[in-house]
Amino acid sequence: MTSAKLVEAIVMENSTCGMQMEAFRRNPSDPVRVAIDLAEQVFRLPKRLRSFPELEKELEGLFISQIRPGSVPAMTVRMAKGLSDSAGPKEGLTKALIESACLSMGLRIPGERGI
Repeated sequence: MTSAKLVEAIVMENSTCGMQMEAFRRNPSDPVRVAIDLAEQVFRLPKRLRSFPELEKELEGLFISQIRPGSVPAMTVRMAKGLSDSAGPKEGLTKALIESACLSMGLRIPGERGI
């Protein structure tokens, strides 16, 4: 799974059926706008007209800003596992950063056990 697919899975895991239906209702023929709309809601981004590359840049900044000193030990373990990722070490480290940031934001990660 790539980091983009991971973010997509996190968005779907943390959005409700109502949020998904509303996003599809507002953008019936544009799946990219649906993805942007859902990501704005899940990551609590301000509503504005943005392209997908702009959304990716904003999410990158958001994920980096979420790294706190308290989350470093868990993130280190995730990064060590990410070095042996089947998609390569760079992709594995990116996914480790995304997962750690999303956990610190209180979001659910697909495949993770609930606490």
